[in-house]
Order: sequence, then structure tokens, then C-alpha cells
Amino acid sequence: MRIALVHSFYSDGEASGENQVVRQQETLLRNAGHAVGVFSVDSQELQRRPLYELRTGLNVAMGRGHNFSSALKSFRPDVVHVHNLFPNIGARWLREVEAPVVATVHNFRLTCANGLLFRNGEICRLCVGKSGASGVRLGCYRESSLASLAVVAGTPQFRKTYAGFSRIICPSETVQGVLIESGLSEANLSVLPHAVGVNVSTSSESGNGRWLAVGRLSPEKGFGVLLKSWNPHNYLDIVGSGPLAKELKQVAPSSVSLLGSISRSELLRLMPKYDGLVFPSVCYEVQPTVVIEAMASGLPVVARYRSAGSSIVTANQCGVTYDESGKQHSSLDDALTMALSRRRELGANGQRAFSARYSNEVWLEEMNSLYETVIRDE
Repeated sequence: MRIALVHSFYSDGEASGENQVVRQQETLLRNAGHAVGVFSVDSQELQRRPLYELRTGLNVAMGRGHNFSSALKSFRPDVVHVHNLFPNIGARWLREVEAPVVATVHNFRLTCANGLLFRNGEICRLCVGKSGASGVRLGCYRESSLASLAVVAGTPQFRKTYAGFSRIICPSETVQGVLIESGLSEANLSVLPHAVGVNVSTSSESGNGRWLAVGRLSPEKGFGVLLKSWNPHNYLDIVGSGPLAKELKQVAPSSVSLLGSISRSELLRLMPKYDGLVFPSVCYEVQPTVVIEAMASGLPVVARYRSAGSSIVTANQCGVTYDESGKQHSSLDDALTMALSRRRELGANGQRAFSARYSNEVWLEEMNSLYETVIRDE
């Protein structure tokens, strides 16, 4: 099969998880024997050009940008797989592509100026299914009303283009639900989680007496909220770096250690030794990789409700959900106690779910089937 991947690569450090997913999927598809062409632009390189921000803003507002029509005709793909168009690849030209087009949604940009559905420390749904005027008024993209106006002005073009694709791939049910509320047809949406390239490992019979939390130390990840409700009698290691690192160190009790960034290989080596993973995100998320890595490691997951992490926990019975008040779900303390008492059972559930849904082999089988279906139906 000849597969064209279309992606606007973000700058280093900005939404880099999307870049990693594209590279991983490219490798999996190549290793499976497919001919894969990557049609991309590099935002980091383009940013060096004069008037980059002005030109890019105008292109986004008008649905314009880089056009790969000629290159695709030369490549002759059987299917085109779009990952990210924002901000440097146009949308309109994709309506004229002869091959079937599928797209993976990596964020909530089709209905939210900042792509996160997050503002002022909490989930924000003001623009879901609406014009996006609130995003302009509040300056949700880069804290600028002008920059937000360009994004919101271009959203209808991007949404119209996506609505014409053969299939839109949602990494989680959370994403699918938001897109349906935004006006996209449920019949055109498929839930297919990203593959997580990690082996199922054997967790220790009992944990090391410490909990683990992993993520970027930024407001939407919820570490500040977590520390405010953390019982100092429980021990916690936080892995990650970010703009809140200094602030979190100042407020963390002595039972909490901020370890900074460590390599993924070292994290995966250490993970099975912990009592479990705490996932405190206060935004929706798309598909939190660390939750799935914890499942593969046999750890129970304690996840704050309303995020894709809590949806994964609930669907796979691999942990406990909580909220700080304890009114709608268990309190954090109660959730930790329940997860620890059922550590072996919840960990085994997570490992079974990982093998059935999130492994490289499962992703490749399901993606091949999806490609074959859209090609057949074209």
C-alpha cells in the first residue's frame, strides 16, 4: 500500500508529542512493508523567515498554506493520512485530492482556539459547537485576541475540509464526543488509540511505598491542584519539567519529590516498582501516554475525573477516579487507598487492556483495516 502522511511539524518542545506519534506511525507502517511518503513542513525552520507570524496568521485565517498537490500526484498514494495542518499547511487543496483522505485528530483545534479546551485553570467549553467568538474576546491563542482571531477565522475552512474526509480518527472517546458536539458526523468518526511502543512488564508484588506522577509541569496538567490536596503522609515522586517547576518545589510537602526530567527508558524501568500512578490532569487530554505506559507496567491508575485518563481507567477497570471534593467521585485519599488495596487486580486488568487495545500490533492491524475500507469504498 502507498501511504502519504501529511504533517506540519511543531517547533521543538511545542506539542512535540504529536511529532513523536507521526514518526512512530511512519516507522510502524514502513516496517509492515508499506511505501510511506512524508509530506511535511517544519515550523522551526519557517520561523526564521521574515514576517513569519504575519504571513502565517493570514494563511491560517484564509485556510491557505503549503500545498502538496503536485508532490502527491507524483507519489500516487493509495491513501492520504493527515495528522496536523496547523499552522503551515493549507486545508482547501485537500478537497481536490483523488485518493481517499483520513485524518487523525491530535487536539481540539477544530473547536477551540488554543486546542486544549482549557482556560484559567479549568476546562472551558465556551466555543464547543459555536462560532469561537469567545476565544477571540478572551485571547485564548497565545494570549492575543488578534492571533486568536486568525485561528477562529480559519476554523470553518478546516472544519469543512475535515468533514469531507473519508474518515476522522479519534485517539479516545473523549475526542470523539467533543467532535460530535462540534458538528462533525458520528458516522465519519472512528476511535483508534495511538500505539504505545512498550512491552508488558512484570510489576513488583508490592509497591515501594511511593506513588508516581508524570507530565509537563504546566497549569493544565494539574500538579498544583494535586499538591494542594496531597496528604503529606503519602509519598509521591513527580517526574517532569516545565514553567511551574520552581513554584511546585516551594509548595511541595517533604513527602513529595520533584525528580525533574528522566529518559523514557529509565521511566519505564522504574515504573513497575511504584504503588501506582496518579494522573491529576485538569484538562481533557487526548490520549495520555503515561496512563497507558502505567497499564503496561501493571500499575493501578488514580485519575482525576473528566479527563481522557479517567475515561481510560473507567473503561478498562484499571484504577480509580477521584475529585478533590469527594462529592462526585472518591476523594484523592480514598482513591489511593482503594487502588492500593486492589493493586494486583487493577494492574492485571490494565495489562490485559493494553495488550488488547494499545500495542503496536493492534494499532497496525486496525489501521490497515481502516485504510483498506476507505480505499475499497472510494
